[in-house]
Amino acid sequence: MTGIKGRNAIVTGGGGGIGKGIALALAQAGAGVAVADIKGAEAKAVAAEIGRLGGKACAIECDVANSASVKRMIGEAVSALGSLEILVNNAAIMDRALFLEADMEVFDRLMAVNVRGPYECSIEAGKVMAARGGGVILNITSVEDERGIMTSGVSYTTSKGAQKAMTASCAVHLAPAKIRVVGLAPGMVPSGLNQNNPRGDRSRIIAARPGTVEEIAATAVFLVSDDARYINGTTVYVDGGWTATL
Repeated sequence: MTGIKGRNAIVTGGGGGIGKGIALALAQAGAGVAVADIKGAEAKAVAAEIGRLGGKACAIECDVANSASVKRMIGEAVSALGSLEILVNNAAIMDRALFLEADMEVFDRLMAVNVRGPYECSIEAGKVMAARGGGVILNITSVEDERGIMTSGVSYTTSKGAQKAMTASCAVHLAPAKIRVVGLAPGMVPSGLNQNNPRGDRSRIIAARPGTVEEIAATAVFLVSDDARYINGTTVYVDGGWTATL
């Protein structure tokens, strides 16, 4: 991949699952990585793993739903790595409650993490990128971003739909600052939020198997690289053909 080596990235929710996979893949491609996670110990473990593999990384404990925490994350990442060219908005939480049993406090927290989080992270990272000539923001959405299905709660689907719309709108607004904004929508990947999904339906996957963290991470690295410089404002589905059957 071109345009990765020597650049620096923040991966939110980087302490486990897909976020960890993306952090490791970016480091392997030559990027410095700030591993941010609300679980500080998990962020430290991933950063340490990157270090053992010869990469450059730092760990930052961050709650993306908290403004002060987000601003501190950006500042610490730039201070530790020297610059910021890539932001991966991966941090998210899940709610599988049936609609008529929904808890509004859970809904508010989910929206704060899944929508406000990437929104504010993109603002603060975007300020740094704009001042330094550009960058790339990658939003990790979901195949559920515009489809009503039973694998998760309505609140989660709603949040991912908002994130998809945010991706397109931010791309338009940030284009003058030479900042690309792209979405990546994973299908069924048995990791992180989808580790134990009691309502997961594999029958519609054309590839006849779930995806892997490594496949999602490889796509993420491509999308933030210069090889994908003409991909902007859209969401790429990596789902083994699952959405094609709907």
